[in-house]
This record gives sequence, structure tokens and C-alpha cells, in this order.
Amino acid sequence: MQKLKNFRYSISWAIVILILSGINGKYIRKIHFQWFPIPKFTDKVVHFSMYFIFTALLILSLIEIYPNKKFKILFISSIIAFCYGVLMEVLQKFLFIGRSAEVLDVVANTTGIIACLVIIEIYKQRKSRFLEKL
Repeated sequence: MQKLKNFRYSISWAIVILILSGINGKYIRKIHFQWFPIPKFTDKVVHFSMYFIFTALLILSLIEIYPNKKFKILFISSIIAFCYGVLMEVLQKFLFIGRSAEVLDVVANTTGIIACLVIIEIYKQRKSRFLEKL
């Protein structure tokens, strides 16, 4: 039960992604601001951000289960996030009404996952260099 508790935030975020992925496209297109035009690539930024956050939450969840196993944590987190992103695209293609799958969405998801891994690695290196100076 404790292991499942570690995943409460990543599971909650996965539910948010599921809900947003399942919303009918015609309702999403109605969201606009007269004073701020929304660029066409905005949905790719949203995909990038959602999977960046999802990967970070998965990593935080797995740290408690696999302490001191950095590669395993990063690998499992990225695989789970990637597979979930592909699953959402498959559901959009075959199950969700008013939605369609796009390969570029998977690319944006994957870019968010990779960016999360890179930023975590950069942070860890800089943090350890800082601690060595103390």
C-alpha cells in the first residue's frame, strides 16, 4: 500500500492527462482569448509540458522505491511516460469522440520526457559541484 501511496501525484497527473486527452476537440477549439491570439503550435507546448511534469512526478515516486538506482528510476519513468503518451494517442484515434491521433504529439511528449531527464541530470551535476565547494 505504501508503494501505491508514493504514486499518488503521478497517478493524479495521469488522470488529468486522460481527461484532457479525452475532451472533444470542438470544445477545445472554442477556448480563445480576444486579447491574446493562441498560436497553432500551442498544443505541442501543452504536450511537452504535460509529459515533462508526468516524468518528473514518476521519478519522484520511484525514488522512494528504488533508492540509489538512478538509471533504473530514469529508465522506468521515461518508459512509463512514453507508453502512456502513445496509449493516449491510440485512445484519441479509436475511442475518444472528436479527437485524432498525431505523430507530432508523440514527438512533443517524447521531447518533454527527454527534457525532464536532461534537466534533472544538469541539476544533479551542478548541485554536486556546489556541494563539493562547501
